[in-house]
Amino acid sequence: MPLSRRSFLKLAGIVAAGATLSACQPLYARIGGPVETLSASPFPSLSPDDFTALSRLTFGPRLSERQRVAEIGLAAWIEEQLAPETIDDGPLDWRMHDFDLLKLDAATLYELGEQLFDGFDPDKVIAPLRQATLLRQVYTRRQLSEVMVEFWTDHFNISVEKGDCWYLKVVDDREVIRKHALGNFRDLLNASAKSPAMLVYLDNQVNEA
Repeated sequence: MPLSRRSFLKLAGIVAAGATLSACQPLYARIGGPVETLSASPFPSLSPDDFTALSRLTFGPRLSERQRVAEIGLAAWIEEQLAPETIDDGPLDWRMHDFDLLKLDAATLYELGEQLFDGFDPDKVIAPLRQATLLRQVYTRRQLSEVMVEFWTDHFNISVEKGDCWYLKVVDDREVIRKHALGNFRDLLNASAKSPAMLVYLDNQVNEA
């Protein structure tokens, strides 16, 4: 979507500040903030099968997940995870507040890169994407969705080091992988096949056949 000059300059200021933070601020500086509120009950005991399942469906069975499974059962927990939009993700949302750069479309990312980053420094975009991925894996309550994001990211692999993929992958992560992570595979496959990041990664922009 085209931006007015006023809107562009305003956005450029916001993103420049965010890029500076991403470049200068170590990841551990983002780890403070809201934390899970846990009950004072003893560490919940799960059956071996439930513990194994929870280990595979999360990035490690945290106390909060173990308590939830002990409370409602594994099947109900999975059903809950399959509707991630119904799960409050406040602790993660707080930590994601300065990742505005990851919300931009490809054209704006390219234009901002040209204007702000002195001849395209890909790491100004790639580093925030990697940091955000790690923060999501650690802090999200929507663990199953994030596990599937990693699974599909590996399956539909795109190297950010190739060509314009350094900024196109930001959009692919948001509009292809995350959007369809728990959805219909055909829809995901179709979206990936049309993704500019995937097309560039597979050299389709130079395919003359």
